[in-house]
Amino acid sequence: MIPNSYDYEYLKEKSKEKVTDYDFEEDTPVILSVSRLAKVKNIDLLINAHAILKKNGIKQRLLIVGDGEYRKNLEDLCKRLNVENSVTFLGKKNNPYPYFIKSDIFVSASYIEGFSLTGIEAMALKVALIATDLPNACATLIKNHETGLIVANNSLIELKNAIEYFLIHRKEKIVMEKKAYEKVQQYEIHNLNQIILKFFQEVFIS
Repeated sequence: MIPNSYDYEYLKEKSKEKVTDYDFEEDTPVILSVSRLAKVKNIDLLINAHAILKKNGIKQRLLIVGDGEYRKNLEDLCKRLNVENSVTFLGKKNNPYPYFIKSDIFVSASYIEGFSLTGIEAMALKVALIATDLPNACATLIKNHETGLIVANNSLIELKNAIEYFLIHRKEKIVMEKKAYEKVQQYEIHNLNQIILKFFQEVFIS
């Protein structure tokens, strides 16, 4: 099986683009979701976790990049939870990478998911990753509490606790980000090409 891959030089270059439609405040952590806005992506769970943290006095904002048929439902949920001023929907972006590098935590809360390219990209850009425990998805990239945090599928409490952990334990977060970056080097397109080339050379030469 040949997995998803990324081009690090491309990500690095695209991430330099200036953000003009969102104000990243230095003293306020940003939790990021980049996803199609569909029920299966379970962004409801992330909004609820954000609302609990806010109610508990933990300063953070939620940034949602992407669009889809479930957007109105999510916006209505924000209003019901009184977090419409701390949750921002930016819609679909052709280049989401500047938002990655300016955010503190990337969350994949889906309850059904394939092998995630956005998860790989978050790790490659050294953004702390939290993902639900699904087979063949983001969780396969993570060694829990070493390269990111894994939470039980559809568990509001575990997701809230994981976000809170990263917000409080800043040194541990930085260590995990560095280890995650090292972990996903195997998916970098140039490294992956070398692995594939070596495989075929061994198969055909032997």
